[in-house]
Amino acid sequence: MIKEIHDNYYNLTTMNAQELISFKQKALQWAAQFEVCCYFDSNGYTDPYSRYDFLLAAGARQELNTATGNAFKTLQTFSQENPGWLFGLLSYDLKNEIENLTSAKENKLDFPDLFFFVPQYLVAVKNGNIEVLAGLKICLTQLADCSCLRPLLPPHCILSLKWIGRLTCLK
Repeated sequence: MIKEIHDNYYNLTTMNAQELISFKQKALQWAAQFEVCCYFDSNGYTDPYSRYDFLLAAGARQELNTATGNAFKTLQTFSQENPGWLFGLLSYDLKNEIENLTSAKENKLDFPDLFFFVPQYLVAVKNGNIEVLAGLKICLTQLADCSCLRPLLPPHCILSLKWIGRLTCLK
């Protein structure tokens, strides 16, 4: 799969279907070491708008974590200060900034209303070819060496029992 890697140079061979599955598993395991990561996978679906088969953003060079109020204005400023790739989430409660609505539901998962980050590493795959779009290309060596396929754990900031309790609450 990966023939050789030097500081900012890497030589790749195209991955077959089985190698791609293995690479995805290793990539997710590698990303689990970071507090923040985001993974998008087309699962083989193609359309005219897709550029990549999957993207993995790991680590955060910059983060934006804000509550409803001026969230969209804050996001606009953040995106202007950090041009390029941004990944994140928007909560349902942000509707209150756009419409004259309110919500009385408790946020039992403690997710922020708006969270975006600039990835430290961004790895993309298209047609079996790996490309590092952000970060050091040496991360490919770490990915290739990742043999610790173990179940993914809940987010670092939430203890397992607390996480299970919150999920039970949602049922």
